[in-house]
Amino acid sequence: MFDVPMVQNLANDLNYCDLVIFIEENKLQYLNFIMTGENQ
Repeated sequence: MFDVPMVQNLANDLNYCDLVIFIEENKLQYLNFIMTGENQ
């Protein structure tokens, strides 16, 4: 999902706090994973 703020909002609503923090600190890595499926 490319709407990063919405992903963070949904993750927060579902109590995935670690995901919210990860995306905030690693936006490029998150987007790369979404685009390619590869973990850096």
